Amino acid sequence: MPTHYYNGQSVEGQTWQRASKIVFDNSLSGNLSVLFNEERVVKVGDKVATSFVGNLVGNFAPTGTVPLRNPETNELTGQTVSHADIYILLYSLYMQHAEQRDIDEAQRISDSIAALFSANTPP
Repeated sequence: MPTHYYNGQSVEGQTWQRASKIVFDNSLSGNLSVLFNEERVVKVGDKVATSFVGNLVGNFAPTGTVPLRNPETNELTGQTVSHADIYILLYSLYMQHAEQRDIDEAQRISDSIAALFSANTPP
C-alpha cells in the first residue's frame, strides 16, 4: 500500500463479481436478449460495498441451452436447461404476479365501493 494514504491500513476481506440485475428483452420483433448488470462486491468484516462494473448482453434463442451450475459452488451439475424452458418459466412467473396483482386490485376496488355505499347508507 502506498505510504501517502492518510490513515491507510491493510485489511482482509472478500471480493467477487455478480449479476445484480437481470433484464429479459421480450421484443415483439423476435430478437430476444438478456442483459446482466454486473457489480463488484467488497466485504470487509460485516461491511459490504458494491460498485457497478458494466453490462453483459447475451442472445436468447429458443434452441439454445444453458449448462446448469450449483449457485453455492459454481460447479457444473452436468444438467442443461433449454432457453425455451427458461422462457416458459419467466412467462409463468410473470403471469402468476400479474394475476395476483389483478386479484388484489379487484379486491381494493370492491372494498372501496363497499365502503362508499356503507358511508352513504341512511341510518
